[in-house]
Amino acid sequence: MMRTNQYNSFLLSVSDRYGFESSNIDMKRLVDEFELESDLRRRLKSMKVKVEYEELTTIDTSEFDDSAESDEEGKSSNSSLVFEIGKTSLSTKEFNTHLIRVRTQ
Repeated sequence: MMRTNQYNSFLLSVSDRYGFESSNIDMKRLVDEFELESDLRRRLKSMKVKVEYEELTTIDTSEFDDSAESDEEGKSSNSSLVFEIGKTSLSTKEFNTHLIRVRTQ
């Protein structure tokens, strides 16, 4: 359980590069930015990870805004956010784990 949580932490720390699309990577790429003991780095170097991302839903906050804001020229402005909610799955020979992810657009 503790190892799985560590792997999730590695993924979340590089979430701008991994986790929002499906890919096959090795753990070495996820831990490149971390200072690790050489034994742990060696073990992770050979571990292959399948990353699968599934978009579950999106929430567009403009759907909840009843008032149309207008600027000085009469043009409507849109300050809404779109939230994408998805699930990232990590699979190796040793473990499977899932994370719920939220990203703003």
